[in-house]
Amino acid sequence: MFNWIRIIRKILRLIYEFLFIVLIIDFCVCLSGGDMMGMESLIALAGVLVVSYIARDKVSHAISLSIIHVILGILVFFLMHDMYMKIILDVVLLGIFIDAAMYMKRGFFIHRAFDAPWDVFFVGIAVTILAYYLKNDELQMFVYFASIIMMIDYLVSLYIEGLDSYIELNKSVVGLPMRQMISINSFIVTTVIAIIIVTIFLADLFGLPKVVAGFVLAFLALIRILIVILGFIMRFVFGFFTAAPVDHKRAAEEIEEIAREESILSRILYFVMVAMVIAFAVYVLIRICKLLVTWLISKQDRRYEIIEKLDTKKKKGMVKTHIEKETDYGINSNEQKARRIYKKKVISFRRFFLPDRTDTTSDIEEAILKFTPDDEESISSEKNKTLKEMYEAVRYGNKVPDRDYLRKMKQL
Repeated sequence: MFNWIRIIRKILRLIYEFLFIVLIIDFCVCLSGGDMMGMESLIALAGVLVVSYIARDKVSHAISLSIIHVILGILVFFLMHDMYMKIILDVVLLGIFIDAAMYMKRGFFIHRAFDAPWDVFFVGIAVTILAYYLKNDELQMFVYFASIIMMIDYLVSLYIEGLDSYIELNKSVVGLPMRQMISINSFIVTTVIAIIIVTIFLADLFGLPKVVAGFVLAFLALIRILIVILGFIMRFVFGFFTAAPVDHKRAAEEIEEIAREESILSRILYFVMVAMVIAFAVYVLIRICKLLVTWLISKQDRRYEIIEKLDTKKKKGMVKTHIEKETDYGINSNEQKARRIYKKKVISFRRFFLPDRTDTTSDIEEAILKFTPDDEESISSEKNKTLKEMYEAVRYGNKVPDRDYLRKMKQL
């Protein structure tokens, strides 16, 4: 029912990877004195990524995946005109193949490279500095918009990933207003992204970096004025003991000169104005979001609302019981290794089905056999049954596996 969520996750990751690769290539090419990627190179890279993402979900073996990527590399080499770009794209294709192979090894699970988009920060800053140094306005504009798109893409990916996990955990729960929950949460995330876009747009419109720099200079000028005033006070106080004349006019002229050169008042007022405009725009968006979310919640059909009633009066009568912890075999014990082998075998069928916590080994075996080709059913049935029995002997029996036992499990 919600397969479209996983499709959106793949599309978002494809867009993120495409822009990140383009930034890396442009940085390397421009650093060596060349030009940015042209339309032909961009189309070739996009086509290679799309085919790779389709192939990694359609094929089941790394050999088939490698053959497809080799064919893509040959096509790129013969269809592209620029020899320099041919070599670069083929090197990039090798990295794409490694990413695809890791995706298959993880059991067809989409994985983020970082918990935070550090790649956008570091690469974006590096390309921006290079574009400023080379005075390349086109590259500077591209890295500006590409970084914004990648940041928004990353935020949406985080939300979609969490939504996918939530739906997976609650797919067996009856009565949840899932569609309404998704619509409300999606609207909140959209508002957050809109706030980020509006903030970036207003900051660019008012030249926020220059405004902040001007505010800092005005602040430093105020410190200089305070130092002049403090020096005047010190000279005035010590003048009573030394009888030295204090030049009041000179101190006033210094303060006036600093205020005139640094334009303290105008810089501070402009900074306050820009900050107030941005804050007001963010406040309006938050208020609109709050009103619309309240309206959406009020439309909720409460006939199917799930409410769990807790009897707090029984809390005092509860008796604490001691639950004995099961035997800890250790992380690197053979028992734990046998469990990991079985788990890895089951995860390899992730793109076909996802077992529930309540599924038994027989349920998992039955689900695996449903997605086994007819010509391999007898072999797969025998293998999975043997794997199941070996796992159950370790998990529920008294079997203590040795290295030979683990080797046989891996071969199944």
